[in-house]
Amino acid sequence: MAGEKLTTLMVTHSMHQAVNLGDRLIMMHQGQIIRDIDTATKNRLRAEDLLEQFNEVRRAEQLDPGIADMLRELYV
Repeated sequence: MAGEKLTTLMVTHSMHQAVNLGDRLIMMHQGQIIRDIDTATKNRLRAEDLLEQFNEVRRAEQLDPGIADMLRELYV
């Protein structure tokens, strides 16, 4: 489809679909982009890896807000 210059947006909660479909992965949490993963990086991910990244963000929310913001900066 790249030759036809088409873009499709798929929203899913399935980590397996997220890592197996498409060229780019954008992970959102509470309305904010928390990860923007390019094709090469996405192709190396497993569903379990993606779930762990999401869990890292959720754990960071339980920290002091300043530390949580610092951790988010490292991953976006």
